Amino acid sequence: MIGIDEAGRGALAGPVVAACVCLHQKINNINDSKKLSFKKRLEVFEAIKKQADFIGIGIVGPRIIDEGNILKATLNAMKLSHQGCPETDIPVIVDGNVLPDIDNAECVVKADAKFPAVMAASIVAKVYRDSIMIALSNKYRSFNFDENMGYGTSLHLQSISDFKISDYHRTSFKPVAIKKLLSNE
Repeated sequence: MIGIDEAGRGALAGPVVAACVCLHQKINNINDSKKLSFKKRLEVFEAIKKQADFIGIGIVGPRIIDEGNILKATLNAMKLSHQGCPETDIPVIVDGNVLPDIDNAECVVKADAKFPAVMAASIVAKVYRDSIMIALSNKYRSFNFDENMGYGTSLHLQSISDFKISDYHRTSFKPVAIKKLLSNE
């Protein structure tokens, strides 16, 4: 089976990352990425890399997200992640309720809690995106991306209030606190 999932849709900064995983083998301790600790996610990620038949990654950055919208960016990242997949006759399960332009694909809500291939895609997307945000934290130290991964934690919102936004923040994706801040400029 082939599974596709994304990470980073609700973040205030950074890309949206999708992963496509073709998985035929059982992997121990696999689960939805949100249900695994950081350490366990990395362990399972290593097993996925060894046992998956195919892993594809699709990344859409914050400027492209701002030019369109997060849904379009997510669907594009999913389509990109599937490119190059050698398996064309196997069903593709996509986590969610909006279908990307991929042959043999079907959407299943909460698929990341039901199908091992989608669980694997969830883990790969999360680990890959987290690694991007951790790397960005070295350049943008004031925003603590290595701790919040670009999501709207209270500390992140305070950093935005203190330092404005970085060029890796999504300007079109504004929670109330950011809208208020930007309207006062």
